[in-house]
Amino acid sequence: MIDNKVYMGDYEKGKSNNKDTLVYMNVVEPIISRAMWNEAQHQKEKNQRS
Repeated sequence: MIDNKVYMGDYEKGKSNNKDTLVYMNVVEPIISRAMWNEAQHQKEKNQRS
């Protein structure tokens, strides 16, 4: 599943440090739409096993 926000054009800074994450929106040309990325995240949560 798609997990990286750069696929929808955003860049996250500080993700690996567990500190506050900065998100820069529309930095690069998106490969998929935000709606498709959100649907992939929803499906990922739905498919996880507890």
